Amino acid sequence: MSYQTADLTGKVAFITGASSGIGAEVARSLRAQGVKLALFSRSGSAPELPDTLQLRGDVGNRADVDAAIQTTVDTYGHLDIVVANAGVGSYGQFVDVPEQHEDEMIRTNVLGTIYVYRAAVPHLQAAGGGDLITVASEAGRRGLPATEQVQRGRSEVPTRDVGVAGSVPRAAQRLHQGCSSRAGDPAAPGAATSPAR
Repeated sequence: MSYQTADLTGKVAFITGASSGIGAEVARSLRAQGVKLALFSRSGSAPELPDTLQLRGDVGNRADVDAAIQTTVDTYGHLDIVVANAGVGSYGQFVDVPEQHEDEMIRTNVLGTIYVYRAAVPHLQAAGGGDLITVASEAGRRGLPATEQVQRGRSEVPTRDVGVAGSVPRAAQRLHQGCSSRAGDPAAPGAATSPAR
């Protein structure tokens, strides 16, 4: 099977959780395809790449997100791709998870994604459409022993459930959800690029 990719040269991407892991790798991949980047993380440090803004903030803080998205648009003039990748988890027995971990998971994984999309969608609409990509944990879909309910919060942020799908004109939207998982995991075929309906 062959895939045809679009020319991304000159597009602008805003990526959360971009300091390491999946976010940093997505940034490197997009930059290699000519995409200008705004990399948002709590540390404010992300891969050193050309045409890249390093933005510091917390996705669970609406003001931080609004400012970062606006800085991106003010710098580059538009926004084309948003990758909601920031996320946290807590591992262990459900009844033993500290309350502050529960709060952080909801603030980061759920509210953070909503804040990012809420700030970004008007700019995508102004540009005639774009890509919204949600990265979630496969552990939230299938659960790990003794952690299924704890991890569930990370995967329950599908784009269609936060109302984004109805916010962008149907002809201009390409909404994607993905769950991170081990490469070649037969339990998640195509999960990394499954378009939302």
